[in-house]
Amino acid sequence: MATGDFRNGTSLVGKILCSVQLASTGENTVFTTSVNQYVKIAHGVICNTSSSAVTIGVSLVPSGGSADGTHKIIYNYSLAADDSLSLSSYLAGAVMGPGDFISVNTGTANVIDVVITGSVSS
Repeated sequence: MATGDFRNGTSLVGKILCSVQLASTGENTVFTTSVNQYVKIAHGVICNTSSSAVTIGVSLVPSGGSADGTHKIIYNYSLAADDSLSLSSYLAGAVMGPGDFISVNTGTANVIDVVITGSVSS
């Protein structure tokens, strides 16, 4: 994760970092911080649009790492049918450095929507 001082960025821009439906099962990288950028996560939501519960997981991974068990912040969570999970308790305030990424794991394709917002500094 980022080690610099987020407040020293040359500019801060609020953005939707990702807004995506996961098209495949397993690990899905939903956002990667660009070179020379730092990101502070503001809010995120995962939404299950199916009529059945779906197992999900979320990883916050440092640059060069992989979405394995050492970076999970949510593991084997059963998201109920037609329900949403706020990620604020898990991600809000996290600061990501260049190459850091967020991965979401799902057991069912084409039914999980992920929206994450934050501020980008460069």
